[in-house]
Amino acid sequence: MKMKINKKEYWHWEIKFYIKFQSGKKYGTYRVDRYDADTPEEAEVILQEHYEKDEFGLVGAEFEEGDTELVVEDCNKIYPE
Repeated sequence: MKMKINKKEYWHWEIKFYIKFQSGKKYGTYRVDRYDADTPEEAEVILQEHYEKDEFGLVGAEFEEGDTELVVEDCNKIYPE
């Protein structure tokens, strides 16, 4: 028996962002499961928490001295194809 899956039920948030470092901008994409955030704002809070713990790891950057800044460019629901 083959089950039909409603793809509209399976989605996640995809956040496109960059972090400003002393050496320049590093771009990244962050995924938040739909069970962890109901709104784009909630998804961005989760990203912000991760950024506060490890901003370099978010974009695969080497440690640098100086201030950094997280800038969110876009946050969208992504459905499977």
